[in-house]
Amino acid sequence: MFKLRSVCFVFLGCIFVTGCSHPKWNQPVVAWSALAPARLTTIQAAYTTINTVDTQRQQQDLVASYPQQGFQPSTIKQFVADTDLQARTQAMQSLQKYAAILSVLGSGSKSGVPSTAAALGFPLAVPATKLSLTGPEQTALNNMIDAVAINIMDRKIDKQLPSIVEKADPVIQEFSDLVTKDINDFEMQAEADYQLELMQQNEFIKANQSQLSPSSLKTEISQLSIIEQQQQATQQQFEAAKAAAQQLGQEHHTLMLSMETKK
Repeated sequence: MFKLRSVCFVFLGCIFVTGCSHPKWNQPVVAWSALAPARLTTIQAAYTTINTVDTQRQQQDLVASYPQQGFQPSTIKQFVADTDLQARTQAMQSLQKYAAILSVLGSGSKSGVPSTAAALGFPLAVPATKLSLTGPEQTALNNMIDAVAINIMDRKIDKQLPSIVEKADPVIQEFSDLVTKDINDFEMQAEADYQLELMQQNEFIKANQSQLSPSSLKTEISQLSIIEQQQQATQQQFEAAKAAAQQLGQEHHTLMLSMETKK
């Protein structure tokens, strides 16, 4: 089973707004914030897809092994376990919240910006024991969590917004890298799953073709093409998700650099 690399976003900080954003930040900040939600949605879908594909293959294994082992549905396990999937989902929710906050700050409007920590922050703790991490990686991710926390007290947004983006950038880059590695694993697992499905379908056809009617045989042979089409669609989805993760990081880093040049 896949062991999730970790992202543990414990708290997406507190924002106290006095003043408004400088117009020079508006366009790039709002532009990134507008693109980020779609990128994250595309990434999230990849985690759902790998579980669907791998579970489907395991279900077919049950059918193939039924004569020898009987029906044992308890052997089916999700490729990304629920606890691990929750960790990634929570991380993406934190980034969605960050993008929403950044959009409001970039627009220069106070409307929609929470004024208390309770209204904005939410705990997203993930026990370290559930994460497959080395010591340095754990430290880096803890620092990543701290970097996302935004605390603006009695200062102008036009002075603080570049600092917010700068502190968040390592978080976005680490998230982008981790997701890309996850999806590389998904691609390898999906390839193995689909190849096994094709092999099982071929074996079924060869073993039963003399008993199948011409129309049934044609249907079973057509299933090979359907499996290949599903494999291609899944591969395209994973490629899109990796591109979305990389774009999320690259675009945020470009945003940070552009704000530095305008200081």
